[in-house]
Amino acid sequence: MDKDFGRLTDLIMKHDRFALATHINPDGDAIGSTLALGMYLESISKSVFMTSGAEQVFPDQYRFLPASDSMVDTSSIPSDIDVFIAIDCSTKDRLGETEGAFDSIDKTVNIDHHRGNTQFASLNLVDEKRASCSEIVYELIKRLSVITGEPIDNNMAVCLYTGIVADTGRFQYSSTRPDTMRSAAELLENGVDPGFVFRNMFENQSLARIKLFGVAYLKTHMDQETGVISSFIKAEDFLNTGTRPSDAEDLVDILRSVSDVKVAVLVKEIDNGLKVSLRSTGSVDVGHLAETFGGGGHAMAAGFSTDMDEDTLMTQIKTIVKSATGADE
Repeated sequence: MDKDFGRLTDLIMKHDRFALATHINPDGDAIGSTLALGMYLESISKSVFMTSGAEQVFPDQYRFLPASDSMVDTSSIPSDIDVFIAIDCSTKDRLGETEGAFDSIDKTVNIDHHRGNTQFASLNLVDEKRASCSEIVYELIKRLSVITGEPIDNNMAVCLYTGIVADTGRFQYSSTRPDTMRSAAELLENGVDPGFVFRNMFENQSLARIKLFGVAYLKTHMDQETGVISSFIKAEDFLNTGTRPSDAEDLVDILRSVSDVKVAVLVKEIDNGLKVSLRSTGSVDVGHLAETFGGGGHAMAAGFSTDMDEDTLMTQIKTIVKSATGADE
């Protein structure tokens, strides 16, 4: 990893125009790490264009983050970019509408922490041991700071801390390591107010989002034999509550909190099929489960997209969970 960090810092210091893009339907880690790196590059006089790879830049839940209004529409990325950095994307197609722009650039970078990353860039900074992409970006910024003398500021620290909190499930996932806590502590020493971050992430809900959760709760089903709990949100549910698919973020974590659950499944109907979020309580590796359907993620949190119908999907998921836990023995 030291060699890869060195190659990336050299690349950044040699060039001036950067495009940063994270995945479609971005989460807190994707947004926080992208914004933090973008702000740091701007602080050392680089031109930066940031996007999420789709029209919907990010959920309202993260609009409190500094520089959140600086993420541009995908069509705004100029053609004369020197370096294109993909952040928190396990595969290139996760870049969505920016994949074509990524392919048109000679110097590309892939910063990620997901298992099964396809190493799709000319320079790949991938560490599966990290609980979040924000941790990798934080180390990158610290290394750049040694070279440039420009320190990380409070705004960047807020973004990175938010990303770490989001992808560790508030520091409760098994991916949380001692180094994760050390990084979080350093960011707090930089002036981050953890209460401010928590309130904005988890206690700043819209009424529409609460209504959406209510609809989902009424549709929740628990399969006692397999320990699979699930809920299905249809496109009309988003329409009727005035919400978007991104407003359902965190709902699957609430489903996982139900007693006796082994795997939580949240299915959202979107324009081109179903988007499935998976969470585990520990006995099932949902990262492997998601890979069965062409997706990916981590042992405790993963996801995928599919065009199969809900009944077929849930039957297959329950069969896999039964096999993994020995529930059919």
